[in-house]
Amino acid sequence: MEPNPHDALFRGIFGQPEHAAAELREVLPPAIAAELDLVTLAPLPATFIDAALAERHADLLFEVARRGGGSALVLVLVEHQSGRDSWMLLRLLGYQVRIWEQWRRLHPEASQLPAIVPIVVHHGAREWSVPRSFEELFALTAAERDAFAPHLVTFSAVVDDLTAQPPEAIARRGMSAVARLALLALQTARDDAEFGRQLRLLARLYIEAQRTPSGEPSVALVLRYLFQLRERSELRELVTIVEPTGVESMERKVMSWAEEERLAGRQEGRQEGQKEGQKEGLTSGALTTRRQVVSQLASQRFGALANDQVALIAASDEATLDRAISRVLSAATFGALFSG
Repeated sequence: MEPNPHDALFRGIFGQPEHAAAELREVLPPAIAAELDLVTLAPLPATFIDAALAERHADLLFEVARRGGGSALVLVLVEHQSGRDSWMLLRLLGYQVRIWEQWRRLHPEASQLPAIVPIVVHHGAREWSVPRSFEELFALTAAERDAFAPHLVTFSAVVDDLTAQPPEAIARRGMSAVARLALLALQTARDDAEFGRQLRLLARLYIEAQRTPSGEPSVALVLRYLFQLRERSELRELVTIVEPTGVESMERKVMSWAEEERLAGRQEGRQEGQKEGQKEGLTSGALTTRRQVVSQLASQRFGALANDQVALIAASDEATLDRAISRVLSAATFGALFSG
């Protein structure tokens, strides 16, 4: 199942350990954060994400060492949630059980399970108003809950409710400009009025992110997300804000995504003759950007790329690059990005 635009953006940015670690530093309770060495945060191999979980989009799963040392592991489940779901805690319990089952298959000698910290990043139309603690789901009075407590499943989710936070607060978070830009895009892109109000703040973060050493491929993911949700005229307005500062590449990227969407047949009113043009794939500029994204994410996932791997990316067409991007967080090896 292909991710929706919100899932794709969140995974594309926060599937990178440096950005995920920054998010955890922002949202984890201090007592838990103090127990974790977030420098060691790393995506778990694809063996932890079986087909059923992947279809349910529970694929941002990391392993992180505890500061106390030893063989105990803490697994952090990061789940992106864009709407109200009263049964989110039940879904998260299902994810945890499946992860533990997979962990046991891979560690048959173990006598204990690793702890899992579930995190929900929420950017729905309204603030988070559904249970954060699993015990709230039980149909029990307060007195009955006390009596049943020793026999009930109990855990709480860490909820990063973007909807409840001012955009300026997100822009001031202690994380990279790329991560702040992605969170602000998730927060504002679906609300016409809010997107208009935050154009200058988005532009400011865009400029800052673009100037970082590895920002361009990740910024391209944010631009693609915005193009999928916003009107082309609004993106042109965003361009007019940043262009005077010297960031000319933004307009080229926006136009590249526009051309890609046209060739993919996603714009309304497309005539039949355009379908043949679609088969030719992306424009040269858009293909170059897409290859840069794959190269950047693959090198962060698997380390420095060999010459033959660089050549493979350079020779890949639109469909192959799309497939590689969708697999980059779950593939166990570089070759798995391009297999099949």
